[in-house]
Amino acid sequence: MRKKARVLYGKNGVRRLYSEIAENYDRSKKLYITRLMERSEKPIIENFLNAEHPICSVDLGCGTGRYLKSLLAISRYVIALDFSIDMIKVAMRKYGKFKDKADFIVADIEYLPFRKHSLNLALSTLVINHLENIENALNEIRRILKTKGVFIFTTLNKIVIDKYNRRYGIPQDTVLFVTENIPPTYIYEKGMLEDEIREILKNHGFKIVGFKPVAYWVLLGLLPKHDILLRVLQPYMQYLDFLAKILPSKYAFIHAFKVIKLG
Repeated sequence: MRKKARVLYGKNGVRRLYSEIAENYDRSKKLYITRLMERSEKPIIENFLNAEHPICSVDLGCGTGRYLKSLLAISRYVIALDFSIDMIKVAMRKYGKFKDKADFIVADIEYLPFRKHSLNLALSTLVINHLENIENALNEIRRILKTKGVFIFTTLNKIVIDKYNRRYGIPQDTVLFVTENIPPTYIYEKGMLEDEIREILKNHGFKIVGFKPVAYWVLLGLLPKHDILLRVLQPYMQYLDFLAKILPSKYAFIHAFKVIKLG
């Protein structure tokens, strides 16, 4: 019997959803689209990170710690931050052995508990689209970064996510999550246009030094009814990103940015 879908509203709804799925997040077989997004962005993010050697870095919205290993490899000190205590607990189990080099904090990306100009690098992947006002977060990130500090992040393309939502009858500015231990759940997530992001970054005193469009597998169609096929193809679909060389970035699902703080 199919479970009835529910809607969790606003920031508290996003927090509740991630808290509920934290224990099952890494191993859920139903998060196949999430896994595709993670596989697509990972090579780009790691390439951006490997060019840096920060004294202190922070993962904003670290989840279960997907990039903590990479950050620990390049940083003297790492802060893992998430607003879900359940996600932080999972990350601590995985990386708590690095307690001399890492701290784990429950906090909100829009209200960061750090001094001005105190960090060298901030990372935030597949997070900012859950924010109703990205500018609040950018103000905080700019505040905590030192001059020439680096901010690396990914965002979902509004053109693609809106088309997907219309095709499958998903309410605007929401995404559907399903795992083995929760009913189908809609939470807030809003795509952004590349030009919109570029303008916001410019207005907040950031200079773009790297940009990569990824996840061109959306051109094959995100077909919920074909989830078994998508699971099988997961390890291979990121190779479609060679299309970035010949197709406009508006066809990519994910846009990855690397920026530096000016002034």
